[in-house]
Amino acid sequence: MSHMTDWVEVHRAPIIADAYSNHRDWDQSEIVWSGWASVQPAITQPSSRGGSHLPTKETEDERVKVFLPPTADILPSDRIWSDDDVYTVDSIPGDFRKRQLPHIRVLAWRAIP
Repeated sequence: MSHMTDWVEVHRAPIIADAYSNHRDWDQSEIVWSGWASVQPAITQPSSRGGSHLPTKETEDERVKVFLPPTADILPSDRIWSDDDVYTVDSIPGDFRKRQLPHIRVLAWRAIP
């Protein structure tokens, strides 16, 4: 799939319990899949009222669409490493077809301080 030009790794972390809750331990994450994918900027839609009406945030975020081969192992709780950037999956992985080429598409984001 020559249109997949970005090397990515999919990381999965175990769930651990502490005194307050269960959460993922990203220090113990493992690579569950790696290979070529396509990481593309996700276009966000402006508010229908002519602009954002959200309060100013101290950080910004970057949202991307990631297209993976149909054999990729990815879950909504995983993280994606690409070009030293770490993205959190923000959607349920879904089947996507473009000109009869099957893909898995996920939306992901990362914080930009």
